Amino acid sequence: MSRREDRRARAAIEELTPWLRAPMAGVGARRITVFSPQATKTTTLAMVLWVLAEARGDQVLGVDANPDKGKLRARLCPASSMLPPRGLSDLISQVDADSRVPEPQRVLRHAAALQPALEQTPARMLRLISDAAALPETIAAHTVAQYQAAFDLLASMFGILGIDIGRSQTAAATQAAVGAADHLLVPWEADGTAMKLVMLAQDDLVRFGHGHLVASSTMVVTAQDPASRLDTAVRLLQDTADRRHRAGLQPLWRTVITVPYDEAAGSVGQVIWQHLAPDTQLAYSQAAAAVAASFAQPPMSRPLQPGDGWFTTTPTPAVAAGSDAAPAPGLSGATGVVRSLHAGPPPAAQQERPSRPVEGPIGDRGTG
Repeated sequence: MSRREDRRARAAIEELTPWLRAPMAGVGARRITVFSPQATKTTTLAMVLWVLAEARGDQVLGVDANPDKGKLRARLCPASSMLPPRGLSDLISQVDADSRVPEPQRVLRHAAALQPALEQTPARMLRLISDAAALPETIAAHTVAQYQAAFDLLASMFGILGIDIGRSQTAAATQAAVGAADHLLVPWEADGTAMKLVMLAQDDLVRFGHGHLVASSTMVVTAQDPASRLDTAVRLLQDTADRRHRAGLQPLWRTVITVPYDEAAGSVGQVIWQHLAPDTQLAYSQAAAAVAASFAQPPMSRPLQPGDGWFTTTPTPAVAAGSDAAPAPGLSGATGVVRSLHAGPPPAAQQERPSRPVEGPIGDRGTG
């Protein structure tokens, strides 16, 4: 990368600052759930949380709720860091055991149980809770309601939760995290097979009543090797968006970000932000800005009923309503080939914007 390109990327990151710091509308934490059958999801969530923690004043918590020994901790923390003495499963057990304890005493007990389970990352405002030391049978025994109670507790103590879940669509953690999400982050690798899997998963969410999340989701398409063709992936998205638009079907995303290949992102171990190429930093900053732009809207989460998970029978309209809350200008990914839904000044936190149907070609709206 030339010095001119380097300066351009860094200037573009600076321009995103107002969006990254967009104040939240209403009260309560915002919950970001990463949902994808693809291997890039953990790295994407880790970098988005890193950007938000560095740019905002909110306390940010990464929650590794992957029942298959997730890698969020490995992506955010040095390999030499020691495991905390407790984890997410310990917190779930404590919350469950304290369900009949009076409120003031319960708050103190929960706070005492949470502190030994938290881990500090290199980002000052970003902490982590995981199940790295839990036994598989312990994790498998948790219910949707137990995960939801633990997520609610964490949301009462942090401003932003980023929840990493496994690839199983029926896992208890997945149902709880999707059911209470305010924003859906959907990463996938830049190839046709990966896209088909993601589209099927998105369609499943729509069928089970989560069309509002899907229509406002942020897709992050990552080049996993130097030969990956982001332009081909974008053309496939364009074709999909056009077909669905003509058929009057539910949009499957709101904003698309493309991330170039970067060896420093690696497939294992800690990702060090300073080692990423400027264009990669820009792409992840754009993804974080797209997520932060949604903070200017009231939370979309609703109480999750035990046993419901995402398998709700709520009917979904044929065409979902989009939102007028504008994503950051220039959310085009490092390749500059996919644009966002709107451009304009960051929305004011206090201003509620009416929703309207999403329309127009993908190049103008970034919606599938």
